Amino acid sequence: SFLRKKCIDDLLIFIMALKEAGHAIVLGIDANETPAEACKNGEIKEGSISWLLQQTGLGEVFDARHNITPNSSTTTPGRFIDRVAVHGIQLQRATVLRAHEPAKSDHLGIV
Repeated sequence: SFLRKKCIDDLLIFIMALKEAGHAIVLGIDANETPAEACKNGEIKEGSISWLLQQTGLGEVFDARHNITPNSSTTTPGRFIDRVAVHGIQLQRATVLRAHEPAKSDHLGIV
């Protein structure tokens, strides 16, 4: 949709400006798309969150720390839709909390 594309475009500009200024970055976002949904015919779709991470050079924390992504970031299996990505930060840990910690939600906490 137009608003989703506009959000991704604006985030791209903002993140690149932060990088240019030498800032460390942590992006946490409910992407409402799995990494698989961000691809078509084996290619990352332009305008997806995976594309944003690729364009900005932000590293998804689970890929960077564990070389895998969780099956889900929600209480629904197979829905890894919440993403945390970083730039300029040394990762020490990355994990998904149990359901309803620290708050009751259908999304799992990522720390």
